Amino acid sequence: MVTKNAVLRIKEGFHLRPAALFASEMSSFNSEIRLTYNSKTADGKSIIEIMSLAVPCFANVKIECSGKDENEMLKKAIELIENKWILHGTGVSQGSKTGKAYILNGAITVESEKSKLSVETEKVRLKQAVEAFIRETDKQAVALEKDEAEILRAHIAILKDKVLTTKIENELLGGKTAEASVFAAFNAVCKELNGSEKTADIKDMGDGILRILTGRNDEIIEALPSGTVIVASEIAPSQVLRINTENVRAVVTESGSPTSHSAILLRARNIPAVVSAVGASDLINNGDRITVDGFNGTVFPADNETVKRKTNIKKDYPRIDGTKLFFNICDAEEAESVVKLGGNGIGLFRTEFLFMKSKTEPSEDEQFLNYSSVAKAMQGKTVIIRMLDIGSDKRIDYLNNNGLRGIRYTLSNKPLFKRQIRAILRAACFGNIKIMLPFVTAPYEVKRTKAIIEECKNELKQEGVKYASAPLGIMIETPSAVFVSDLLAKEADFFSIGTNDLSATVTVSNRSDNNAEALSPAVLRAIDIAVKNAKAAGIPVGICGEAATDERLKSFGFDWISVSI
Repeated sequence: MVTKNAVLRIKEGFHLRPAALFASEMSSFNSEIRLTYNSKTADGKSIIEIMSLAVPCFANVKIECSGKDENEMLKKAIELIENKWILHGTGVSQGSKTGKAYILNGAITVESEKSKLSVETEKVRLKQAVEAFIRETDKQAVALEKDEAEILRAHIAILKDKVLTTKIENELLGGKTAEASVFAAFNAVCKELNGSEKTADIKDMGDGILRILTGRNDEIIEALPSGTVIVASEIAPSQVLRINTENVRAVVTESGSPTSHSAILLRARNIPAVVSAVGASDLINNGDRITVDGFNGTVFPADNETVKRKTNIKKDYPRIDGTKLFFNICDAEEAESVVKLGGNGIGLFRTEFLFMKSKTEPSEDEQFLNYSSVAKAMQGKTVIIRMLDIGSDKRIDYLNNNGLRGIRYTLSNKPLFKRQIRAILRAACFGNIKIMLPFVTAPYEVKRTKAIIEECKNELKQEGVKYASAPLGIMIETPSAVFVSDLLAKEADFFSIGTNDLSATVTVSNRSDNNAEALSPAVLRAIDIAVKNAKAAGIPVGICGEAATDERLKSFGFDWISVSI
Protein backbone atom coordinates (compact mmCIF):
# COMPACT_ATOMS: atom_id res chain seq x y z
CA MET A 1 0.00 0.00 0.00
CA VAL A 2 1.15 3.56 -0.78
CA THR A 3 -0.23 6.61 1.02
CA LYS A 4 0.11 10.35 0.51
CA ASN A 5 -1.74 13.58 1.35
CA ALA A 6 -2.67 16.06 -1.36
CA VAL A 7 -4.33 19.48 -1.39
CA LEU A 8 -7.48 19.68 -3.49
CA ARG A 9 -7.06 22.58 -5.90
CA ILE A 10 -10.37 22.38 -7.75
CA LYS A 11 -12.14 25.72 -7.28
CA GLU A 12 -15.61 24.39 -6.37
CA GLY A 13 -14.40 21.27 -4.58
CA PHE A 14 -15.24 17.69 -5.49
CA HIS A 15 -18.56 18.41 -7.21
CA LEU A 16 -20.12 16.19 -9.88
CA ARG A 17 -17.86 16.81 -12.88
CA PRO A 18 -14.45 16.48 -11.19
CA ALA A 19 -15.75 13.55 -9.11
CA ALA A 20 -16.91 11.79 -12.27
CA LEU A 21 -13.59 12.47 -14.00
CA PHE A 22 -11.60 11.25 -10.99
CA ALA A 23 -13.64 8.05 -10.66
CA SER A 24 -13.34 7.38 -14.38
CA GLU A 25 -9.56 7.83 -14.37
CA MET A 26 -9.11 5.67 -11.27
CA SER A 27 -11.26 2.91 -12.78
CA SER A 28 -8.62 2.43 -15.47
CA PHE A 29 -6.24 1.06 -12.81
CA ASN A 30 -6.36 -2.42 -11.29
CA SER A 31 -5.47 -1.24 -7.78
CA GLU A 32 -7.94 -0.08 -5.14
CA ILE A 33 -8.08 3.53 -3.92
CA ARG A 34 -9.54 5.15 -0.80
CA LEU A 35 -9.88 8.88 -0.14
CA THR A 36 -10.15 10.26 3.39
CA TYR A 37 -11.34 13.69 4.51
CA ASN A 38 -12.45 14.68 8.01
CA SER A 39 -12.27 11.06 9.20
CA LYS A 40 -14.70 9.98 6.46
CA THR A 41 -13.48 7.63 3.72
CA ALA A 42 -14.72 6.95 0.21
CA ASP A 43 -14.06 4.56 -2.66
CA GLY A 44 -12.07 6.58 -5.22
CA LYS A 45 -13.83 4.74 -8.02
CA SER A 46 -17.33 5.76 -6.90
CA ILE A 47 -18.67 9.14 -7.99
CA ILE A 48 -21.33 9.21 -5.27
CA GLU A 49 -18.91 8.30 -2.47
CA ILE A 50 -16.39 10.92 -3.63
CA MET A 51 -19.11 13.58 -3.69
CA SER A 52 -20.32 12.50 -0.24
CA LEU A 53 -16.97 13.55 1.23
CA ALA A 54 -17.88 17.18 0.41
CA VAL A 55 -14.21 18.13 0.11
CA PRO A 56 -13.80 21.91 -0.34
CA CYS A 57 -11.04 23.59 -2.31
CA PHE A 58 -7.63 23.76 -0.54
CA ALA A 59 -8.54 20.93 1.86
CA ASN A 60 -6.12 18.08 2.61
CA VAL A 61 -7.16 14.69 1.25
CA LYS A 62 -5.50 11.42 2.27
CA ILE A 63 -4.98 9.00 -0.63
CA GLU A 64 -4.42 5.27 -0.12
CA CYS A 65 -3.72 2.96 -3.06
CA SER A 66 -3.12 -0.78 -2.91
CA GLY A 67 -2.48 -3.22 -5.73
CA LYS A 68 -0.11 -4.07 -8.58
CA ASP A 69 -0.17 -0.60 -10.17
CA GLU A 70 -0.56 1.37 -6.92
CA ASN A 71 2.35 3.74 -7.59
CA GLU A 72 1.08 4.76 -11.02
CA MET A 73 -2.43 5.13 -9.60
CA LEU A 74 -1.21 7.35 -6.75
CA LYS A 75 0.71 9.58 -9.14
CA LYS A 76 -2.38 10.08 -11.34
CA ALA A 77 -4.64 10.68 -8.32
CA ILE A 78 -2.33 13.43 -7.04
CA GLU A 79 -2.25 15.08 -10.47
CA LEU A 80 -6.05 15.20 -10.60
CA ILE A 81 -6.54 16.34 -7.00
CA GLU A 82 -3.86 19.03 -7.24
CA ASN A 83 -5.18 20.11 -10.64
CA LYS A 84 -1.89 19.41 -12.42
CA TRP A 85 -3.67 18.14 -15.50
CA ILE A 86 -2.71 18.70 -19.11
CA LEU A 87 -5.19 18.24 -21.95
CA HIS A 88 -4.04 17.06 -25.36
CA GLY A 89 -6.06 18.11 -28.38
CA THR A 90 -5.30 19.39 -31.86
CA GLY A 91 -3.78 22.81 -32.42
CA VAL A 92 -5.71 24.40 -35.28
CA SER A 93 -4.45 27.97 -34.92
CA GLN A 94 -0.92 28.52 -33.72
CA GLY A 95 0.18 30.66 -30.82
CA SER A 96 0.51 30.26 -27.06
CA LYS A 97 -1.59 32.43 -24.75
CA THR A 98 -2.57 32.50 -21.07
CA GLY A 99 -5.79 33.98 -19.73
CA LYS A 100 -8.90 33.53 -17.62
CA ALA A 101 -11.32 30.84 -18.76
CA TYR A 102 -14.87 31.72 -19.74
CA ILE A 103 -17.17 28.73 -20.19
CA LEU A 104 -19.32 29.45 -23.23
CA ASN A 105 -22.73 27.80 -23.15
CA GLY A 106 -24.05 27.91 -26.68
CA ALA A 107 -27.17 25.79 -26.21
CA ILE A 108 -30.45 27.37 -27.33
CA THR A 109 -33.65 25.84 -26.00
CA VAL A 110 -37.12 25.96 -27.51
CA GLU A 111 -39.68 26.41 -24.74
CA SER A 112 -42.90 25.77 -26.66
CA GLU A 113 -43.59 23.62 -29.71
CA LYS A 114 -47.30 24.25 -30.41
CA SER A 115 -48.14 27.69 -31.75
CA LYS A 116 -51.04 29.82 -30.56
CA LEU A 117 -50.71 31.87 -33.73
CA SER A 118 -51.83 31.06 -37.27
CA VAL A 119 -49.53 29.23 -39.68
CA GLU A 120 -49.31 32.35 -41.84
CA THR A 121 -48.25 34.49 -38.90
CA GLU A 122 -45.52 32.00 -38.00
CA LYS A 123 -44.37 31.99 -41.62
CA VAL A 124 -44.04 35.78 -41.53
CA ARG A 125 -42.05 35.58 -38.28
CA LEU A 126 -39.74 33.00 -39.85
CA LYS A 127 -39.34 35.03 -43.06
CA GLN A 128 -38.35 38.13 -41.09
CA ALA A 129 -35.84 36.16 -39.00
CA VAL A 130 -34.24 34.57 -42.07
CA GLU A 131 -33.97 37.96 -43.80
CA ALA A 132 -32.36 39.47 -40.70
CA PHE A 133 -29.93 36.56 -40.52
CA ILE A 134 -28.97 37.00 -44.19
CA ARG A 135 -28.41 40.75 -43.72
CA GLU A 136 -26.19 40.11 -40.70
CA THR A 137 -24.26 37.36 -42.51
CA ASP A 138 -23.74 39.51 -45.61
CA LYS A 139 -22.42 42.34 -43.43
CA GLN A 140 -19.89 39.97 -41.81
CA ALA A 141 -18.83 38.56 -45.20
CA VAL A 142 -17.98 42.02 -46.56
CA ALA A 143 -15.35 42.47 -43.83
CA LEU A 144 -13.60 39.17 -44.65
CA GLU A 145 -11.12 37.97 -47.22
CA LYS A 146 -12.52 36.11 -50.22
CA ASP A 147 -12.07 32.52 -48.94
CA GLU A 148 -13.54 33.23 -45.50
CA ALA A 149 -16.39 35.28 -47.01
CA GLU A 150 -17.33 32.32 -49.22
CA ILE A 151 -17.94 30.23 -46.09
CA LEU A 152 -20.61 32.67 -44.93
CA ARG A 153 -22.17 33.02 -48.37
CA ALA A 154 -22.44 29.23 -48.49
CA HIS A 155 -24.49 29.50 -45.29
CA ILE A 156 -26.92 31.79 -47.07
CA ALA A 157 -27.16 29.38 -50.00
CA ILE A 158 -28.01 26.49 -47.66
CA LEU A 159 -30.90 28.48 -46.19
CA LYS A 160 -32.47 28.48 -49.66
CA ASP A 161 -31.96 24.74 -50.19
CA LYS A 162 -35.26 23.01 -50.97
CA VAL A 163 -34.58 20.09 -48.64
CA LEU A 164 -34.27 22.44 -45.68
CA THR A 165 -37.08 24.82 -46.59
CA THR A 166 -39.46 21.91 -47.18
CA LYS A 167 -38.68 20.43 -43.77
CA ILE A 168 -39.30 23.77 -42.06
CA GLU A 169 -42.57 24.31 -43.92
CA ASN A 170 -43.83 20.83 -43.03
CA GLU A 171 -43.15 21.53 -39.36
CA LEU A 172 -45.00 24.85 -39.59
CA LEU A 173 -47.98 23.20 -41.29
CA GLY A 174 -48.06 20.76 -38.38
CA GLY A 175 -48.89 23.65 -36.06
CA LYS A 176 -45.45 24.24 -34.55
CA THR A 177 -43.95 27.61 -33.73
CA ALA A 178 -41.32 29.08 -36.03
CA GLU A 179 -38.73 28.36 -33.32
CA ALA A 180 -39.74 24.71 -32.96
CA SER A 181 -39.92 24.28 -36.75
CA VAL A 182 -36.40 25.63 -37.24
CA PHE A 183 -35.06 23.54 -34.39
CA ALA A 184 -36.63 20.32 -35.69
CA ALA A 185 -35.71 20.88 -39.35
CA PHE A 186 -32.08 21.77 -38.72
CA ASN A 187 -31.63 18.84 -36.32
CA ALA A 188 -33.12 16.50 -38.94
CA VAL A 189 -30.65 17.73 -41.57
CA CYS A 190 -27.75 17.25 -39.15
CA LYS A 191 -28.82 13.66 -38.51
CA GLU A 192 -29.06 13.00 -42.25
CA LEU A 193 -25.49 14.24 -42.67
CA ASN A 194 -24.53 11.46 -40.26
CA GLY A 195 -22.27 13.40 -37.93
CA SER A 196 -20.14 15.06 -40.62
CA GLU A 197 -17.92 17.82 -39.20
CA LYS A 198 -19.79 20.27 -41.42
CA THR A 199 -22.96 19.72 -39.35
CA ALA A 200 -21.45 22.38 -37.08
CA ASP A 201 -22.16 24.90 -39.85
CA ILE A 202 -25.74 23.67 -40.21
CA LYS A 203 -26.30 23.88 -36.46
CA ASP A 204 -24.73 27.34 -36.43
CA MET A 205 -27.21 28.62 -39.00
CA GLY A 206 -30.12 27.17 -37.08
CA ASP A 207 -28.88 28.74 -33.85
CA GLY A 208 -28.47 32.07 -35.63
CA ILE A 209 -32.08 32.12 -36.75
CA LEU A 210 -33.25 30.91 -33.32
CA ARG A 211 -31.36 33.75 -31.65
CA ILE A 212 -33.29 36.23 -33.77
CA LEU A 213 -36.64 34.51 -33.22
CA THR A 214 -36.19 34.21 -29.46
CA GLY A 215 -34.65 37.66 -29.04
CA ARG A 216 -31.55 36.11 -27.53
CA ASN A 217 -28.42 37.91 -28.77
CA ASP A 218 -24.82 36.81 -28.76
CA GLU A 219 -23.39 40.04 -27.42
CA ILE A 220 -21.73 38.22 -24.52
CA ILE A 221 -19.02 37.00 -26.92
CA GLU A 222 -18.35 40.51 -28.17
CA ALA A 223 -18.30 41.90 -24.61
CA LEU A 224 -15.96 39.40 -22.96
CA PRO A 225 -13.31 41.15 -20.82
CA SER A 226 -9.64 41.51 -21.72
CA GLY A 227 -7.52 38.41 -21.18
CA THR A 228 -10.32 35.89 -21.78
CA VAL A 229 -9.85 32.32 -23.00
CA ILE A 230 -13.08 30.87 -24.38
CA VAL A 231 -13.81 27.26 -23.39
CA ALA A 232 -16.72 25.51 -25.12
CA SER A 233 -17.97 22.13 -26.20
CA GLU A 234 -17.86 23.58 -29.71
CA ILE A 235 -17.70 27.01 -31.29
CA ALA A 236 -19.63 28.04 -34.38
CA PRO A 237 -18.26 30.06 -37.31
CA SER A 238 -20.60 32.96 -36.52
CA GLN A 239 -19.36 32.99 -32.93
CA VAL A 240 -15.74 33.13 -34.09
CA LEU A 241 -16.59 36.19 -36.16
CA ARG A 242 -18.13 37.93 -33.14
CA ILE A 243 -15.00 37.53 -31.02
CA ASN A 244 -13.29 40.74 -30.03
CA THR A 245 -9.68 39.79 -30.75
CA GLU A 246 -8.38 42.56 -28.50
CA ASN A 247 -9.98 40.86 -25.49
CA VAL A 248 -10.07 37.14 -26.31
CA ARG A 249 -6.64 35.54 -26.22
CA ALA A 250 -7.43 31.95 -27.21
CA VAL A 251 -10.15 29.34 -27.75
CA VAL A 252 -10.48 25.75 -26.48
CA THR A 253 -13.19 23.34 -27.65
CA GLU A 254 -13.97 19.72 -26.84
CA SER A 255 -14.86 18.89 -30.45
CA GLY A 256 -13.82 20.09 -33.89
CA SER A 257 -11.11 19.48 -36.46
CA PRO A 258 -8.43 21.42 -38.38
CA THR A 259 -10.63 21.48 -41.50
CA SER A 260 -13.80 22.83 -39.87
CA HIS A 261 -14.95 26.28 -40.91
CA SER A 262 -14.56 27.48 -37.34
CA ALA A 263 -10.90 26.38 -37.39
CA ILE A 264 -10.34 28.15 -40.72
CA LEU A 265 -11.80 31.37 -39.32
CA LEU A 266 -9.80 31.10 -36.08
CA ARG A 267 -6.62 30.86 -38.17
CA ALA A 268 -7.73 33.75 -40.36
CA ARG A 269 -8.24 35.89 -37.25
CA ASN A 270 -4.95 34.74 -35.67
CA ILE A 271 -6.65 33.45 -32.51
CA PRO A 272 -4.63 30.60 -30.91
CA ALA A 273 -6.90 27.58 -30.62
CA VAL A 274 -6.95 23.92 -29.58
CA VAL A 275 -9.87 21.66 -30.56
CA SER A 276 -10.77 18.10 -29.54
CA ALA A 277 -9.55 18.84 -26.00
CA VAL A 278 -11.83 16.20 -24.50
CA GLY A 279 -12.51 16.79 -20.81
CA ALA A 280 -12.05 20.57 -20.93
CA SER A 281 -15.49 21.28 -19.46
CA ASP A 282 -14.84 18.80 -16.63
CA LEU A 283 -11.49 20.26 -15.62
CA ILE A 284 -11.87 23.98 -16.28
CA ASN A 285 -14.02 26.39 -14.31
CA ASN A 286 -14.95 30.00 -15.03
CA GLY A 287 -12.10 32.26 -13.99
CA ASP A 288 -9.39 29.57 -14.00
CA ARG A 289 -6.10 30.83 -15.43
CA ILE A 290 -5.15 28.46 -18.23
CA THR A 291 -2.58 28.34 -21.00
CA VAL A 292 -3.53 27.36 -24.55
CA ASP A 293 -0.64 26.09 -26.68
CA GLY A 294 -1.80 26.04 -30.28
CA PHE A 295 1.61 24.85 -31.46
CA ASN A 296 1.53 21.54 -29.60
CA GLY A 297 -2.23 21.23 -29.15
CA THR A 298 -2.16 21.34 -25.35
CA VAL A 299 -4.13 23.10 -22.62
CA PHE A 300 -3.02 23.28 -18.98
CA PRO A 301 -3.32 25.38 -15.81
CA ALA A 302 -1.18 28.52 -15.93
CA ASP A 303 0.52 27.44 -12.69
CA ASN A 304 1.24 23.88 -13.85
CA GLU A 305 4.68 23.27 -12.35
CA THR A 306 5.45 20.48 -14.83
CA VAL A 307 5.05 22.86 -17.76
CA LYS A 308 6.86 25.65 -15.92
CA ARG A 309 9.82 23.35 -15.52
CA LYS A 310 10.11 23.09 -19.29
CA THR A 311 10.37 26.86 -19.68
CA ASN A 312 12.92 27.04 -16.86
CA ILE A 313 14.90 24.07 -18.12
CA LYS A 314 18.08 26.15 -18.34
CA LYS A 315 18.32 25.89 -14.55
CA ASP A 316 17.88 22.11 -14.60
CA TYR A 317 19.75 20.85 -17.64
CA PRO A 318 23.36 22.14 -17.43
CA ARG A 319 24.22 19.12 -15.29
CA ILE A 320 25.28 17.52 -18.59
CA ASP A 321 28.59 18.98 -19.71
CA GLY A 322 28.84 20.07 -23.32
CA THR A 323 25.10 20.05 -24.06
CA LYS A 324 23.84 23.33 -25.47
CA LEU A 325 20.41 24.71 -24.69
CA PHE A 326 18.47 25.84 -27.74
CA PHE A 327 14.90 27.13 -27.94
CA ASN A 328 12.09 26.63 -30.46
CA ILE A 329 10.50 29.78 -31.91
CA CYS A 330 7.65 30.61 -34.26
CA ASP A 331 8.34 34.20 -35.21
CA ALA A 332 11.05 36.86 -35.16
CA GLU A 333 9.74 38.48 -31.98
CA GLU A 334 10.50 35.35 -29.95
CA ALA A 335 14.22 35.59 -30.77
CA GLU A 336 14.53 38.32 -28.13
CA SER A 337 13.16 35.88 -25.52
CA VAL A 338 15.83 33.34 -26.46
CA VAL A 339 18.52 35.91 -25.77
CA LYS A 340 16.93 36.95 -22.46
CA LEU A 341 16.68 33.31 -21.34
CA GLY A 342 20.37 32.84 -22.08
CA GLY A 343 19.83 30.25 -24.80
CA ASN A 344 22.79 29.06 -26.86
CA GLY A 345 20.76 29.32 -30.04
CA ILE A 346 17.54 28.47 -31.86
CA GLY A 347 17.11 24.76 -32.49
CA LEU A 348 13.86 25.03 -34.41
CA PHE A 349 12.47 28.06 -36.23
CA ARG A 350 8.99 26.94 -37.31
CA THR A 351 8.63 28.85 -40.57
CA GLU A 352 5.13 27.53 -41.24
CA PHE A 353 3.85 30.07 -38.73
CA LEU A 354 5.02 32.90 -41.02
CA PHE A 355 2.96 31.31 -43.80
CA MET A 356 -0.04 30.71 -41.54
CA LYS A 357 -0.21 34.34 -40.44
CA SER A 358 -0.38 35.53 -44.04
CA LYS A 359 -3.38 35.45 -46.39
CA THR A 360 -1.04 34.57 -49.27
CA GLU A 361 2.41 33.03 -49.56
CA PRO A 362 5.02 35.40 -48.05
CA SER A 363 7.30 36.74 -50.78
CA GLU A 364 11.02 36.01 -50.89
CA ASP A 365 11.73 39.52 -49.58
CA GLU A 366 9.24 39.17 -46.72
CA GLN A 367 10.84 35.89 -45.70
CA PHE A 368 14.34 37.35 -46.01
CA LEU A 369 13.47 40.23 -43.68
CA ASN A 370 11.99 37.79 -41.15
CA TYR A 371 14.90 35.32 -41.18
CA SER A 372 17.60 38.00 -41.24
CA SER A 373 16.06 39.84 -38.27
CA VAL A 374 16.28 36.62 -36.24
CA ALA A 375 19.89 36.04 -37.31
CA LYS A 376 20.81 39.59 -36.28
CA ALA A 377 19.04 39.26 -32.92
CA MET A 378 20.96 36.05 -32.13
CA GLN A 379 24.32 37.81 -32.69
CA GLY A 380 26.19 34.91 -34.24
CA LYS A 381 24.51 32.14 -32.24
CA THR A 382 23.05 29.16 -34.11
CA VAL A 383 19.70 29.63 -35.88
CA ILE A 384 18.27 26.41 -37.32
CA ILE A 385 15.51 27.26 -39.78
CA ARG A 386 13.14 24.42 -40.60
CA MET A 387 11.81 24.54 -44.12
CA LEU A 388 8.05 24.86 -44.51
CA ASP A 389 6.37 21.89 -42.81
CA ILE A 390 2.68 21.46 -43.56
CA GLY A 391 0.40 18.47 -43.64
CA SER A 392 -1.25 16.32 -40.96
CA ASP A 393 -2.69 18.78 -38.39
CA LYS A 394 -0.82 21.77 -39.88
CA ARG A 395 -2.77 23.30 -42.73
CA ILE A 396 -2.46 26.52 -44.69
CA ASP A 397 -5.68 27.41 -46.42
CA TYR A 398 -4.15 28.88 -49.58
CA LEU A 399 -1.75 25.95 -50.14
CA ASN A 400 -2.99 22.57 -51.36
CA ASN A 401 -0.54 19.96 -50.12
CA ASN A 402 -2.40 17.08 -51.85
CA GLY A 403 -1.85 14.87 -48.81
CA LEU A 404 1.93 15.37 -48.85
CA ARG A 405 3.89 16.24 -45.70
CA GLY A 406 7.11 18.12 -45.02
CA ILE A 407 9.93 17.75 -47.55
CA ARG A 408 7.77 15.77 -49.96
CA TYR A 409 5.42 18.71 -50.32
CA THR A 410 8.14 21.33 -50.82
CA LEU A 411 9.95 19.15 -53.36
CA SER A 412 6.64 18.89 -55.25
CA ASN A 413 6.31 22.69 -55.23
CA LYS A 414 9.72 23.76 -56.48
CA PRO A 415 8.96 27.47 -57.04
CA LEU A 416 7.77 27.87 -53.45
CA PHE A 417 10.72 25.81 -52.17
CA LYS A 418 13.22 27.95 -54.09
CA ARG A 419 11.75 31.21 -52.81
CA GLN A 420 12.24 30.03 -49.24
CA ILE A 421 15.75 28.71 -49.89
CA ARG A 422 16.80 31.95 -51.59
CA ALA A 423 15.47 33.98 -48.65
CA ILE A 424 17.43 31.83 -46.17
CA LEU A 425 20.67 32.00 -48.18
CA ARG A 426 20.39 35.79 -48.31
CA ALA A 427 19.69 35.95 -44.57
CA ALA A 428 22.70 33.72 -43.87
CA CYS A 429 24.92 36.76 -44.53
CA PHE A 430 23.73 38.16 -41.19
CA GLY A 431 24.34 35.25 -38.84
CA ASN A 432 24.94 31.57 -38.16
CA ILE A 433 22.00 30.09 -40.06
CA LYS A 434 21.45 26.41 -40.76
CA ILE A 435 18.74 24.81 -42.91
CA MET A 436 16.73 21.83 -41.67
CA LEU A 437 14.43 19.56 -43.68
CA PRO A 438 11.26 18.17 -42.04
CA PHE A 439 9.79 14.67 -42.28
CA VAL A 440 12.64 13.20 -44.31
CA THR A 441 12.23 9.56 -45.31
CA ALA A 442 15.07 8.81 -47.76
CA PRO A 443 18.51 10.05 -48.93
CA TYR A 444 17.21 11.13 -52.36
CA GLU A 445 15.17 13.89 -50.69
CA VAL A 446 18.36 15.40 -49.25
CA LYS A 447 20.22 14.99 -52.55
CA ARG A 448 17.45 16.72 -54.51
CA THR A 449 17.40 19.55 -51.99
CA LYS A 450 21.16 20.01 -52.34
CA ALA A 451 20.78 20.32 -56.09
CA ILE A 452 18.02 22.92 -55.70
CA ILE A 453 20.15 24.88 -53.22
CA GLU A 454 22.97 24.99 -55.79
CA GLU A 455 20.47 26.26 -58.38
CA CYS A 456 19.46 29.05 -56.00
CA LYS A 457 23.09 29.98 -55.33
CA ASN A 458 23.82 30.23 -59.05
CA GLU A 459 20.75 32.39 -59.63
CA LEU A 460 21.64 34.75 -56.76
CA LYS A 461 25.22 35.01 -58.03
CA GLN A 462 24.05 35.88 -61.55
CA GLU A 463 21.64 38.47 -60.13
CA GLY A 464 24.40 40.03 -58.06
CA VAL A 465 22.56 39.34 -54.80
CA LYS A 466 24.64 38.67 -51.70
CA TYR A 467 24.21 35.28 -50.06
CA ALA A 468 26.09 32.84 -47.82
CA SER A 469 26.14 29.06 -47.64
CA ALA A 470 24.22 27.32 -44.85
CA PRO A 471 24.74 23.79 -43.47
CA LEU A 472 21.92 21.40 -44.36
CA GLY A 473 20.47 19.12 -41.67
CA ILE A 474 17.43 16.92 -41.32
CA MET A 475 14.84 16.00 -38.74
CA ILE A 476 14.60 12.35 -37.74
CA GLU A 477 10.85 11.93 -37.37
CA THR A 478 9.96 8.76 -39.26
CA PRO A 479 10.85 5.06 -38.92
CA SER A 480 12.17 5.10 -42.49
CA ALA A 481 14.61 7.89 -41.59
CA VAL A 482 15.78 5.84 -38.60
CA PHE A 483 16.33 2.71 -40.71
CA VAL A 484 18.48 4.58 -43.25
CA SER A 485 20.02 7.05 -40.80
CA ASP A 486 23.48 5.68 -41.64
CA LEU A 487 22.91 6.67 -45.28
CA LEU A 488 21.30 9.99 -44.36
CA ALA A 489 24.28 10.83 -42.13
CA LYS A 490 26.47 10.77 -45.24
CA GLU A 491 24.29 13.43 -46.89
CA ALA A 492 23.31 15.68 -43.96
CA ASP A 493 25.44 18.07 -41.94
CA PHE A 494 23.49 17.37 -38.74
CA PHE A 495 20.51 15.48 -37.28
CA SER A 496 17.74 16.78 -35.04
CA ILE A 497 15.52 14.14 -33.40
CA GLY A 498 11.90 15.36 -33.44
CA THR A 499 10.43 13.47 -30.48
CA ASN A 500 6.81 14.51 -31.05
CA ASP A 501 6.43 13.14 -34.58
CA LEU A 502 8.92 10.30 -34.15
CA SER A 503 6.91 9.00 -31.19
CA ALA A 504 3.68 9.27 -33.21
CA THR A 505 5.06 7.53 -36.32
CA VAL A 506 6.89 4.76 -34.47
CA THR A 507 3.94 3.89 -32.22
CA VAL A 508 1.35 4.55 -34.96
CA SER A 509 -0.55 6.98 -32.76
CA ASN A 510 -2.03 10.44 -33.08
CA ARG A 511 -0.02 13.27 -31.50
CA SER A 512 -3.12 14.10 -29.43
CA ASP A 513 -3.45 10.52 -28.11
CA ASN A 514 -3.34 10.78 -24.31
CA ASN A 515 -2.66 7.05 -23.98
CA ALA A 516 0.41 7.01 -26.23
CA GLU A 517 3.74 6.79 -24.43
CA ALA A 518 6.02 9.56 -25.73
CA LEU A 519 9.20 7.55 -25.12
CA SER A 520 8.18 3.93 -25.42
CA PRO A 521 10.94 1.29 -25.64
CA ALA A 522 10.51 1.30 -29.43
CA VAL A 523 10.97 5.08 -29.62
CA LEU A 524 14.04 4.95 -27.37
CA ARG A 525 15.59 2.27 -29.59
CA ALA A 526 14.84 4.34 -32.70
CA ILE A 527 16.54 7.37 -31.14
CA ASP A 528 19.52 5.25 -30.11
CA ILE A 529 20.00 3.96 -33.68
CA ALA A 530 19.87 7.47 -35.19
CA VAL A 531 22.23 8.96 -32.59
CA LYS A 532 24.81 6.17 -33.03
CA ASN A 533 24.75 6.55 -36.81
CA ALA A 534 25.18 10.33 -36.53
CA LYS A 535 28.16 9.95 -34.20
CA ALA A 536 29.69 7.25 -36.41
CA ALA A 537 29.53 9.70 -39.33
CA GLY A 538 30.97 12.51 -37.23
CA ILE A 539 27.98 14.84 -37.51
CA PRO A 540 26.33 16.63 -34.54
CA VAL A 541 22.92 15.54 -33.32
CA GLY A 542 20.33 17.39 -31.22
CA ILE A 543 16.84 16.70 -29.97
CA CYS A 544 13.66 18.74 -29.74
CA GLY A 545 10.06 18.25 -28.70
CA GLU A 546 8.05 17.77 -25.53
CA ALA A 547 10.11 14.75 -24.43
CA ALA A 548 13.51 16.37 -25.07
CA THR A 549 14.09 16.94 -21.35
CA ASP A 550 13.22 13.40 -20.27
CA GLU A 551 15.75 11.92 -17.83
CA ARG A 552 16.10 8.78 -19.97
CA LEU A 553 17.61 10.80 -22.82
CA LYS A 554 20.41 12.41 -20.87
CA SER A 555 22.83 9.53 -21.46
CA PHE A 556 22.52 9.69 -25.26
CA GLY A 557 25.10 12.47 -25.57
CA PHE A 558 23.16 15.03 -27.57
CA ASP A 559 25.04 18.11 -28.71
CA TRP A 560 21.99 20.24 -27.92
CA ILE A 561 18.41 20.06 -26.74
CA SER A 562 15.77 22.44 -28.06
CA VAL A 563 12.68 23.27 -26.02
CA SER A 564 9.68 25.57 -26.41
CA ILE A 565 9.85 29.04 -24.89
